Amino acid sequence: MERVRHVVIGIGGIGSAATYWLSQRVGGDQVLGLERFELDHVRGASRDRGRIIRYFYHRPEYVRMAPNGFAAWADVERESGVRLVHMTGGVTLHPAGTVVPADDYLTALAECDVPVEAIDGAEVRRRWPQLHVPDDCVGVVQDDTGVVRADLANDTHVALARARGAVVRDHTRVHEVVPVRGGYEVRTDDGTIACERVVIAADAWTNDLLAPLGHRINLTVTREQVTYYETGPEFAEGTFPVWAWLDAESFYGMPSYGDVAAKAAMDSGGPRVDPDTRTFEHDEAYQARLDEFLARVVPGLVAGRRLSSKTCLYAMPPDRDFVIDRLPDHPGIVVCQGAAHAFKFASLIGRIAADLALDRDPEVDVALFTIRRPVLTDPDATFELLLRRGD
Repeated sequence: MERVRHVVIGIGGIGSAATYWLSQRVGGDQVLGLERFELDHVRGASRDRGRIIRYFYHRPEYVRMAPNGFAAWADVERESGVRLVHMTGGVTLHPAGTVVPADDYLTALAECDVPVEAIDGAEVRRRWPQLHVPDDCVGVVQDDTGVVRADLANDTHVALARARGAVVRDHTRVHEVVPVRGGYEVRTDDGTIACERVVIAADAWTNDLLAPLGHRINLTVTREQVTYYETGPEFAEGTFPVWAWLDAESFYGMPSYGDVAAKAAMDSGGPRVDPDTRTFEHDEAYQARLDEFLARVVPGLVAGRRLSSKTCLYAMPPDRDFVIDRLPDHPGIVVCQGAAHAFKFASLIGRIAADLALDRDPEVDVALFTIRRPVLTDPDATFELLLRRGD
């Protein structure tokens, strides 16, 4: 039987980070990362060119995490020499009568002493003529906003972990984690691995691993779609911000950086799917809803040629808050689930997972993200679209 101290299951954004941070803390020869598909596969939530990183959130718990999130990426950049974060500035757009009021964001940011500015629609248009918003739209402006290079971040975490001696295997499906005396057995298609601690970072497949342990969390899994449009310099980094339109139907986007492709998407607008049987076909109805919104609010973007579209999965608890916790009855198993908005925090959550696996106090308060919260197991709790909070 193969033996190693720590096993990380799932090598997406959070799992690759946990593998890296564990290898840094205990030495890579004590860490094994397992991925059921190929590395950088497109079946889940982690593979894309860019993801938004930001301070602006509707809850102070997330705002307080943001400096640590930026710092974790900066540490990875320093060690790797790879630029992962592009700062662009950002604005959330709250139309009149929105179900996502600007005050939620302004209050959370003010409580955490984060500089923020509220402007009306006319000022939004003056600063960014590309955004065609009405006068009664409120813009929440926060400069410490940007893009994380998701297409490089996972590869960088894995490369750094391997450089420290960690082993990362793809095409290795884990069937179950079995508690045994002194630790756990991780049973895979290729055999069984004995270990002391396990980090589960399987996102949409989390319950496949929790069920044999007698646990389950409420997750709604949807298939989402993002589109990249050909753009000119008016939508480039340094000229155009990260933006999010927050309402009953929410949309978001980011500028181009290093090429001519600017991203836009609808948030949580896709159908519910099974992660094992979902399809990858382009959804023309979804695309039409996105293009109709852009024609009204960001017309210069949709006027450009559509360069590409891709699908991804959102896996969301009913409250759309993260899960970052040890299993109550198996404290050697750490569960991390990103609620479809975690990539900005992926390196930080991986570092927190490493701390929890090593019985260290995490660097930020993760009480909000306990796996014990009732909404995760309440059979009547369902995901509400009104809880959308952006990418």
